[in-house]
Amino acid sequence: MIIGLDLGTTSAKAVGVAEDGTAAAVCTAVYPQQPESRARQAPEAALGAAMSVLAEAVAAVGPASVRGIALSAAMHTLLSVDASGAAHGGVSTWGDARAAALPDGSAHRADLASLYELTGCPPWPVYAPA
Repeated sequence: MIIGLDLGTTSAKAVGVAEDGTAAAVCTAVYPQQPESRARQAPEAALGAAMSVLAEAVAAVGPASVRGIALSAAMHTLLSVDASGAAHGGVSTWGDARAAALPDGSAHRADLASLYELTGCPPWPVYAPA
């Protein structure tokens, strides 16, 4: 049995998958997010939801049958931490579009091709590496 754990934009999901590909357990926990323009989350809520669905899926399939855990978190996220590794502030998700409102077309003055070549990341307002 493999447990798949997905940390999504608005929920954590876990599925227990048998060797034949059938789903033996499907669990979901939703966590809140601020409005679309900010798209921020409380890191404790996301972590709590992930741990909850993981525990629920493992219990449903039986701990002895679990052979591995596969993780998924498809979109980029930014979470600042302090020197001890503790979260500092909220999680900024891919949907945080506040930088899109830069004055006077600032994005058009940047050399976007060079930025992409340097970072390997598409120049998108919320994409932290860019």
